[in-house]
Amino acid sequence: MTVSPLYSPDVGKLRPPENPEQSILWLSEVIEWFHARSATDLHLQPCEEDAALWVRIDGQLSEVARYPNAAHNRMIARLKVLGRCTDYAGELVQEGRFSLNGSTDSGEARLSIVPTLWGEKAVLRLLQGGGGLRKLDELGFAPELTEVLRAAMDLPQGLILSVGPSGSGKSAAIYAMIDDLLTRAGHPISTITIEDPIEQSLPGAAQVPIDSSRGFGFAEGLRAVLRQDPEVIMVGEIRDTETAQAALQAALTGHQLLSSMHTLSAAEALIRLRQMGAATFEIAAALAGLLNTRLLRRLCPQCKSTREATPEEEALIPEIAGWEGRQIAEAAGCESCLGTGHAGRFGLGEWIVPKSTLADGLKGQQSVQAVQAHLEHVIAARPTLIDAVREGIVCPAEVRRLAGIALATPQRGAGETTE
Repeated sequence: MTVSPLYSPDVGKLRPPENPEQSILWLSEVIEWFHARSATDLHLQPCEEDAALWVRIDGQLSEVARYPNAAHNRMIARLKVLGRCTDYAGELVQEGRFSLNGSTDSGEARLSIVPTLWGEKAVLRLLQGGGGLRKLDELGFAPELTEVLRAAMDLPQGLILSVGPSGSGKSAAIYAMIDDLLTRAGHPISTITIEDPIEQSLPGAAQVPIDSSRGFGFAEGLRAVLRQDPEVIMVGEIRDTETAQAALQAALTGHQLLSSMHTLSAAEALIRLRQMGAATFEIAAALAGLLNTRLLRRLCPQCKSTREATPEEEALIPEIAGWEGRQIAEAAGCESCLGTGHAGRFGLGEWIVPKSTLADGLKGQQSVQAVQAHLEHVIAARPTLIDAVREGIVCPAEVRRLAGIALATPQRGAGETTE
């Protein structure tokens, strides 16, 4: 793992105290400071001689500080108290959560602690709280994609899958789509979510947390909420055979069901459903569409620079050859962006629907490419991506980070396939 340092005088203000007894106060300041700057994760990483604080902002992990192991142990102990963990001997995996600034409306921290060779490592996932719910128009999707998603949400039934790797904006998209539907409706819509955990407050929806320790998982939750007269159901993630089969049955019996799967492509998600034992005809009949998402880091407008593209970048993005001066933007780094060269992210997405041949295409041990031939890209991702590079919003290096989304060849227009 490459962890780049954050270079900024502002970050320098968070220098660890020399006295370990002040480390708990320092930890509180660090959490508050980075939560206000939309960091998503804080890592307290034990090492052989000292410990390190890492922070993830806009998807990039950077090192903030090094501090003594004595301070590290004190901070881990404090986090266990905040997270209401039960083991203080450092022998077990621990999980917990606590509110930030005294209120869940201000956000929450989800805590994970694991024992390692040099001590306990803690990772805090910083959740923005109810005020962090983003609207569909604010995700950065192309206007054409936003309208297609609204049309999909207006369908009376069917399965909508949001797919992509971890941290690609799957959950944010689902939240935004449901919120948009409830806002536009003008009347109550019976909406129930089943989540692990509940990450944000969704006005107008009944949100149900699962509790695996008591045998209440996604499958059990889904069976329970089907007796609650739901119209729209959100299942946080399809992880197992029971949940997959229950979700498909719900989508086939008059319910609109939204869920997510951790896959790089739409075709892989469908293959995964088959591997879970779902029947091909059920997948084809239930599926309304798939949203494949990624989050791209925006270049910092304060410090980005421009230069002529290299032959390697033109090979990656052939469209560059037709641009004036073959100019592209690249990251630099300044105090405003904490030295990262990036400031904020926006969503890139593609909307994919099944062809009439999908059931046949899923039979047997099919490859990703074979299944892809039975899917249609109604809205392709590449046009939006190319526009972002041409306008200097993202750099070619960001394009290289993307995988499993329709980028390899130019798309010719909405409604045409990428076979």
